[in-house]
Amino acid sequence: MITETLEVDTRDRARKLEASVREGALARLKAGQVLDLLGRREEALARYREVLALEDVAGAHREAERCIDRPYRDSRFGAERGHRNGN
Repeated sequence: MITETLEVDTRDRARKLEASVREGALARLKAGQVLDLLGRREEALARYREVLALEDVAGAHREAERCIDRPYRDSRFGAERGHRNGN
């Protein structure tokens, strides 16, 4: 009984940790993009590198690499991003 409880607890903790890592990678990617929009390039680069150090989630590594090569610009606000959708 104790062994079963420990196994369930361990699986639950593993799922929570996995979700946390995924959320962390995407949050760091978005933080880097916001920092780029604010003109804080060095801080943005640090966030992108943090993304690359984590598990790749939903293409976060590819996007972080693009943002390292070229600062993020959001075309919705009139600034050409330069690497969205192959542009």
